[in-house]
Amino acid sequence: EVYQDYGYFTATIGKLEHRRHQGQMDVDEFENPDSTFDASAIVESGDIAGYKWQVVDAPDSDFGDGKIADRVVALLGQQPTATEPFFIHAGFKKPHQDYIAPQRFIDTPHAASLPLMPQGIDSPDGSRGSVEGRDGFPELSDAEERQIIASYAAATSFMDSQVGRVMDAMDEHDLGDTTAVVFYSDHGGSLGDHGHWGKANQVVASARIPF
Repeated sequence: EVYQDYGYFTATIGKLEHRRHQGQMDVDEFENPDSTFDASAIVESGDIAGYKWQVVDAPDSDFGDGKIADRVVALLGQQPTATEPFFIHAGFKKPHQDYIAPQRFIDTPHAASLPLMPQGIDSPDGSRGSVEGRDGFPELSDAEERQIIASYAAATSFMDSQVGRVMDAMDEHDLGDTTAVVFYSDHGGSLGDHGHWGKANQVVASARIPF
């Protein structure tokens, strides 16, 4: 609303915060697209202790983050001059669970050799798979940990590729020198670091964010 008061075009595309308030935001344009690929496009899937993952053979534009990038790129192409300022929030959703990514981002042979996360005295009981604040989280095998890590990496790489499309569009339309880009997240996530999984802990992997 502050930007609007100063004559900015404002848009929120994707997730700004949890859904219960998103429709109440006063912006010129609001969209929060979800994935629309057909179930038949799912090549592989699984669920390890609640960590769900999918490998999907579908174009980027069938994924929520792909749709977000599509719309933001289109909006950037509609900003003709620096005299008509804009504020666009691109709320990419991955790598939030579920870990879903196009097939080209999954390196299955490499997944078997992924290094596991470090363990140490910070672990609640010294064992892999124990999670402070998440009762009943089971002990995981090395193969299960690697599958979760590989799926997380694939979802992150896909999201990163969509951010790259937005940055390329800025260059294409000569917006780089007149536009500030702020990249941030609300929290990190542990992937077995010192026995922790998820965000319900205070180790660095969970508490640190890009900003």
